[in-house]
Amino acid sequence: MTITRRDLLKTPALLPFQVRAGAWYDRPMRWGQLTLVENDPPELNVGYWLDYFQRCRCDAVTLSAGGVVAYYPTQVPMHYRSTYLGDRDSFGDLCKGCQKLGMVVVARVDPHAVHEDMYRAHPEWIAVDAQGNQRHHTVMPELYLSCSHGGYNREFLTEVIKEIVSTCKVDGVFANRWADTSGFTICYCAYCRSSFVHEIPRARDPRDKNWRDYTVWYQESLFSLMKLWDDEIRKIKPDATFLPNSGGGVGNSVDWKRFGEMSETLMCDHQGRSGVAPPWSNGMAAKDDFKLAGSIRGDPQSVHPVVCSWALRHPLGHNGDRDL
Repeated sequence: MTITRRDLLKTPALLPFQVRAGAWYDRPMRWGQLTLVENDPPELNVGYWLDYFQRCRCDAVTLSAGGVVAYYPTQVPMHYRSTYLGDRDSFGDLCKGCQKLGMVVVARVDPHAVHEDMYRAHPEWIAVDAQGNQRHHTVMPELYLSCSHGGYNREFLTEVIKEIVSTCKVDGVFANRWADTSGFTICYCAYCRSSFVHEIPRARDPRDKNWRDYTVWYQESLFSLMKLWDDEIRKIKPDATFLPNSGGGVGNSVDWKRFGEMSETLMCDHQGRSGVAPPWSNGMAAKDDFKLAGSIRGDPQSVHPVVCSWALRHPLGHNGDRDL
């Protein structure tokens, strides 16, 4: 078939409409991410960031919403609000501004740690080590690490996700440190012991059937969480979805075929690197994710992994430079 000049001129004009007609996760090609810290709300210049996202020509943004710290006036019991929030709605203001500009908005939740009040109310939600001790956050020891498998995620965070989607009508919810997908972190809490049924292994020995059974249970537990959160999101907004952090990419330990089949798009946020890992390791992992997801779905263009791999510095008012 001969393609004429007229055909070539027509085709580019149709592309935006063809893209717009598809699901939202097939549209964004340039993403921005603004990760807040607890004392940001008083100095947060929403107009600055909206202008910044526009100048970057962002199609979509990921914005800090809740989890270990809430950046909006949450009504979920024990959802810790930033002590600097006051009567502000940092997440809501950013979200509405980006939506007015036509951007896809994904809410970021970080469910890996809890404050003292939640620990006292629900000690059964805390991760436990092999010696029976509740695990503390390594950088902020006043916080406790939550168990990925139990009630914190299945009950509490589910309510947080439902509140965010119903209030702000976001297009998706991204969970950052929702689980360890790279090394099968072993938790000895009552929920894990009861759910696994057998004795939780003390050694990572692939020759041990109990260890192999544990890794199968571990993955099934995470996949059930992915389905739970995605189902609850779609009940509120059918075209929205849950976006699990895939961490360091396909070098991780979970069943990536299942992971890819259950995810509309793959997000690869792994800012914490150590040893000899190069700064471009996230980009490499995203390329691997892209190829994997395309092979699973039979179309290499059907899944767009998102890379959030490095911290930037921006002047924020009189505070000088701050890590983004």
